[in-house]
Amino acid sequence: MACGDGGEVFQGLSWTSWGASSASGTGQLSVNDCTPYCAAGTFHQFQASVTLTSVINSIKGPVFSVVNVIYPNGGPNGEASGTFSLPVPPIPTPTCTASQVQPWVSPESTPGTYTFVTIKFTNVSSQECHMEGFPGFDLLDGSGASIVNAGRGCPWAPDAWCPTMQDAYETLSANGGSASFPLVWQSTPDPGQTCPESASALVTPPNAFDHLTLPLQISVCGAPPNLGVGVVFS
Repeated sequence: MACGDGGEVFQGLSWTSWGASSASGTGQLSVNDCTPYCAAGTFHQFQASVTLTSVINSIKGPVFSVVNVIYPNGGPNGEASGTFSLPVPPIPTPTCTASQVQPWVSPESTPGTYTFVTIKFTNVSSQECHMEGFPGFDLLDGSGASIVNAGRGCPWAPDAWCPTMQDAYETLSANGGSASFPLVWQSTPDPGQTCPESASALVTPPNAFDHLTLPLQISVCGAPPNLGVGVVFS
């Protein structure tokens, strides 16, 4: 319940009830006295009856946000009871639509067999919104026909460069908040290959239906063409 140099931890909790509005159990609170200093301190245990309350809606569903505690034999500093706030996941915001954001492409990295860029969405609306997961991405030729549809994930990217966590959730604050996603493609032709070249791209924010048109002229090689996107990230 408290981190840093000290520590307050509920341990050995056994739940006697767990419902939609509250949960109750018993266990003990372990508290570091930080004497003579926290790293050399002693942990003291206090029997505790706990009740979880104050349910809020979060991106992970309903969660408890408050711990109410009663100490049957006395608690820290002789207290009979106490209250702790629980860390909770973000509160949901509406899904970002294409009309709320503008895309921007970072300069290309040094081309090799594969080329990596980052595409950023900027919230240009007055409403906070969120993105979660993978965007849609299609390359178009000069007539507007789709020539390559990006796959999910970019296995050709350097380790840790391409985030792929399925539960990524990014909140874009109103009037300027942003989130990005990586785009990776094979830029070196296979032997004897002529790689299709795009004139633009259609970009669809995650979990949205409308798309944005992005000027993007790239050649994607491979058989089939290797083009991938990662999840949005901050």
